[in-house]
Amino acid sequence: MTTNNSADQVNVISGTTPGCNLLGSVTASNSATVIFSGLSNTVYSRYEIVITAALPVTNGANLYLTTSNNSGSTYGGNIYATNYLQWNPGGSGTGGTNNLAQIQINQGSSIDNTNSVGLNGMIQWRDLVSSSQQFFNWDAVWLQSSGTTIYAINGWAYASDNSAAITNVKLAMSTGNISFGTFKLYGYLA
Repeated sequence: MTTNNSADQVNVISGTTPGCNLLGSVTASNSATVIFSGLSNTVYSRYEIVITAALPVTNGANLYLTTSNNSGSTYGGNIYATNYLQWNPGGSGTGGTNNLAQIQINQGSSIDNTNSVGLNGMIQWRDLVSSSQQFFNWDAVWLQSSGTTIYAINGWAYASDNSAAITNVKLAMSTGNISFGTFKLYGYLA
């Protein structure tokens, strides 16, 4: 793992045990991004990122996930569609859009930074054997930016880039850095 003032990056290690393998973990500390690199679509049938207490430096920020298919030279531009179902005590909502550069994990409401709750959740992606489409799904809970209402979301998306498989995943806030939070990457051997 390499760490600097602008990014926390984890180079994925290879697991050998069938099933779930912890491949890397990083605790953000005023980090601009968290990057998992060196992903392999020939080794793992599914990846999962578990997020604990991802707190933005800036109140009202959103957490975004972007992908790279060229080892991090460029990110974004290959998310074809997203859909989500979001709940809060005042009701629920649905939404979706096409042709995105990134996935907004907390769609529907921004994240509060006045307490230590942050965003907690899980992001999975699979069908990595196919370089033409990778499917994402995620679940998350967070306090909205006013700090008084809990939001929950279930979302899905798929990346459609017919040229190459995903090699890197980057997480970042829409504005400001990630104050703190733990990000763990797991790989599932087929």
